[in-house]
Amino acid sequence: MRYLKFVPTASAYPADFYAALHRGNTGDLAFYTRECQGSDSVLELGCGAGRILLTLAAERRVGVECHPGLLDLANHTQSKMLENAHVARLILGDMVETLEQLQDRFDRIIIPYGGLYCVLSEDRIARLFAAVRTRLNPGGQLLLDVYAADGFHTEASPEDIDAETLVPLTQVYCRDQNYEVFESSHWDPTTQRIDVNYLYVPPHEDEGLLTRIEQRYLLSAQLREAIDTARLKVLELSGDFERTPYNVSSDLMVLRAGLG
Repeated sequence: MRYLKFVPTASAYPADFYAALHRGNTGDLAFYTRECQGSDSVLELGCGAGRILLTLAAERRVGVECHPGLLDLANHTQSKMLENAHVARLILGDMVETLEQLQDRFDRIIIPYGGLYCVLSEDRIARLFAAVRTRLNPGGQLLLDVYAADGFHTEASPEDIDAETLVPLTQVYCRDQNYEVFESSHWDPTTQRIDVNYLYVPPHEDEGLLTRIEQRYLLSAQLREAIDTARLKVLELSGDFERTPYNVSSDLMVLRAGLG
């Protein structure tokens, strides 16, 4: 199989291909809508194409996204939502640095769909949560969801993952045609890094678009410690969007935190 193009960083990942594949976790939209209900102001870090932010009813909505193409998609979507009188402010920038520079405060700060794992160092995680604390209104909350890593980090081995083999994942429709999507992952448990490759191939062709997303996951104890260090308080750590208590068999970590 020959690769038509290799895109080595998430910021270069073509926005339409990304949006076609990465549609969020089942139930996340209902969760963030419910948890933000009644809030006057919401900040979303890593807002992507606006899938969640643009559906929320808050009067003041701000989204931060580092990918120019995804932000263009969000702006395009918003331009067609004429029935919504409250225009969201969409900012192109790194979520950590932009949050540190913002002066506004918010009732809710949300980081959906594993966006936290795009922050690739302990130092930047610490900076992010410290900045969250300064940007929350009294009574405000931080809400986020990420995939749970405790189970496989403890029980699996890097040898269990063949980083060289692309396996079938799903099919998506993009640019007026279908694509078969293949996936491979490189996992380093020492650094807690998982870099995932996605190959998009049109049917009956041997060329495709190869992309990559780089991530650094956190264990539940590390997430709690980072929240505590920022002088935030964990209000709830669930294993799904239905508030089932988190355990090592959970697929997700869904966090609600507030000012300590």
